[in-house]
Amino acid sequence: MGIFNKESAPMDSAEVVTFIGREAYFQGVLTAKGSLRVDGRVEGGITDGQSVIIGEPGRVHGDVSAENVVVGGHVQGNVTGTQRIEILSHGKVVGDIRTSKLVIEEGAVFEGHCSMKAAVDGRKRAAEELTPTKS
Repeated sequence: MGIFNKESAPMDSAEVVTFIGREAYFQGVLTAKGSLRVDGRVEGGITDGQSVIIGEPGRVHGDVSAENVVVGGHVQGNVTGTQRIEILSHGKVVGDIRTSKLVIEEGAVFEGHCSMKAAVDGRKRAAEELTPTKS
């Protein structure tokens, strides 16, 4: 994902609904219904997001739950991405991950357990559909 590359164009403001800047500090559970980018600090959790991006300077101490999660900074807590989780080369996750799709770039740090139950269930259902049934 090129949103953190210096040569990429700045993100369109329509893409990120909520932004926690570098100097911002938030304590508590943050519920973000749209997309959220964290470049500051969040002590608590993030829930209900469509897309959550933890920028390189971003720090989250708490659980993160969204459809899509991109970690370029540091998360200490469990991360759930119902569709996808991506840990960028300078990202770090200390906690468990639950997702159906996972991308970990070279250089990223992940300390915890990973559960990809939805992906396993999908492959199992596909295999069952291909198996002929006896009439």
